[in-house]
Amino acid sequence: MRLISFAVENHKNFREKQGMFFTPEEGEGAYTSVGVYGPNSGGKTNFLEACYSIVSGLQGHGVQYTPNTHAAGQESNYEWTIAHGDKVYVYDYSIDDSGITQESLEYMAASDYDNEENDDPDTVKVFDREDLGNYTLLAYELLRDEILDGEALAVLKYLSNIFWASPENMYISPKLIEDRGLTRDEVIGTFVGAVDGIDKPFGKVTSDDLNHLSPTLQDWVKTALGIVSALYDGRFVIADNFGDGLHPELVYDFLEGINGGLYLHESEPVKQMMYVTQNVAVMYSLTHLFGVPEAHNFCFIDRNHNGKTEIFDIQDFKEEETRTHRMFGMYICGKLGATPVGMSFPYRVQ
Repeated sequence: MRLISFAVENHKNFREKQGMFFTPEEGEGAYTSVGVYGPNSGGKTNFLEACYSIVSGLQGHGVQYTPNTHAAGQESNYEWTIAHGDKVYVYDYSIDDSGITQESLEYMAASDYDNEENDDPDTVKVFDREDLGNYTLLAYELLRDEILDGEALAVLKYLSNIFWASPENMYISPKLIEDRGLTRDEVIGTFVGAVDGIDKPFGKVTSDDLNHLSPTLQDWVKTALGIVSALYDGRFVIADNFGDGLHPELVYDFLEGINGGLYLHESEPVKQMMYVTQNVAVMYSLTHLFGVPEAHNFCFIDRNHNGKTEIFDIQDFKEEETRTHRMFGMYICGKLGATPVGMSFPYRVQ
């Protein structure tokens, strides 16, 4: 199971429909990391929070209505698309100041999803909402009571387990500990030893050594532990402020390590992560070493010339421009002379 795309419309900075695709690289169970960049107050965290909002809703908490200031009173729309087996599922809901106005879970054959001429979904469940003042997702009731069919229920469980990686949300997978035959202390020590040159044999680093790291590195270890653990469990990961204040090579090595070495068997779950960072040097290192077409996915969030927040893809940029220092300051669409590429989806990033 993997997240194909997420899209949002009329949410805080985002007025028109915006979103991104999480396209796997070649190979079975390939990992996709999507980096999101942009200036302060550009809407990066707002986009992550919009994607993560489904977790709160599917865990029984109320869903908030936070429209764009220029579209107050109008519906906000949220849409998650998930590939599961030979089907593609789309869960979405709409909300305004009266409550949730529409909620549905649909599916279609994966072959139909890839075929623009035959992409009409077969409805699994369109939720009948008589009480428009209700801010609780009805899908929560179906998830709690487990009254859907197995595949649809699995999709809801997957969405409810999206993981927000942060030092405050440190998580270590019991499955990772058991499968690798390590203790919790040894798992933490492995990460500590990987990020800092502690003068000890590598196998002797323990969780106590975490206290000897700088506060920035301590936070990085806790966040990295949560990311790897959640990915190991097959969960989609969201990371805000990812790698800020760290040497870009450390962030680069971590991303490449996840991509190439964390999963060695076809039976392991797909690995996906969306991260936001101000550490533009990470992006520069990846695009400079691999070139734009072969690099990880990168997206840019910024306001266009009309003042509307939009999402742009790195492949919309002229490749020769990405190899100069201008990448650090003038990388948003238009500022590098880029022209967005038209896709079948008007907001598609691939």
